[in-house]
Amino acid sequence: MGDPWDGRGLEWSIPAPEREYNYATIPHVSRRDAFYWRKLNDGAYQPADHYRDIELPKKSACGVIFGISMAIAFFGLVWHIWWIAAVFALVMIVSSIARGFMRDLHDIIPASEVEARDRSWLAAVAAAQPVPRIAELDPVNEGLAVCSE
Repeated sequence: MGDPWDGRGLEWSIPAPEREYNYATIPHVSRRDAFYWRKLNDGAYQPADHYRDIELPKKSACGVIFGISMAIAFFGLVWHIWWIAAVFALVMIVSSIARGFMRDLHDIIPASEVEARDRSWLAAVAAAQPVPRIAELDPVNEGLAVCSE
């Protein structure tokens, strides 16, 4: 929830696990350690002034097929197994051409959904209680999973 380690980088300003997009709005960075500066000035976890639709590429198996085919083709090249290199080089070419013919390549997340998710997360961050660093040295915090019986 938020920033448990008092980090300085922008990666601590987003939820974990992250959403399919990183930021609800593009953060304005005007100085080094901008997120840390905003934390010091009570501006780290503020809702955005406006939200926009987020456009993401649709998921496709073509990249995975291309990558695996390339690895197998290079394996064939390294070990001089020419038929494997040729077959999987052809698979790489076919997957590239197939991706080129695909249409409707984008998913749109509406601004209303982006705003609802962001405000919900910001409310959870505001409600969270900070844990002092000294609590890390507590004997209860051994870093082990607790079995409930």
